[in-house]
Amino acid sequence: MPHVLKATASKTPLTIFGNKYDTPDGTCIRDYIHVVDVAEAHVLALKNMKLLLTNYYVFNVGLGNGTSVLELVRSFESVNNVIVPRVFANKRPGDLPIVFCSTKKIESIINFKPKYSIKDACKHAWNFHCKKYLID
Repeated sequence: MPHVLKATASKTPLTIFGNKYDTPDGTCIRDYIHVVDVAEAHVLALKNMKLLLTNYYVFNVGLGNGTSVLELVRSFESVNNVIVPRVFANKRPGDLPIVFCSTKKIESIINFKPKYSIKDACKHAWNFHCKKYLID
């Protein structure tokens, strides 16, 4: 998201690494999540500290599904009525086509579920960048 914001604000192209992955649009798929949801997951972990101190847990924090880089960019453009300039570059060595997490463990143990969508994250990030931050 910081790279999308920078490209949009500065009108310099966002570099998207790879557009020939075995994914629907050729770009990598990742598990993007709203920063407020990440913070909420941490708050819930702190509220459950007694449980978490008596057991050892590693949690994945995400939406539990993937969004491609191009889908993220197009969502950002759509909800904010802006254009994100972009160029494609060669894929980076070692980048996997699809990476997203399972959220079953964090949901079942500390009852965390993300509240915000990708579109919400795009809208809130741009509003914050433009100094008009309001969460609906």
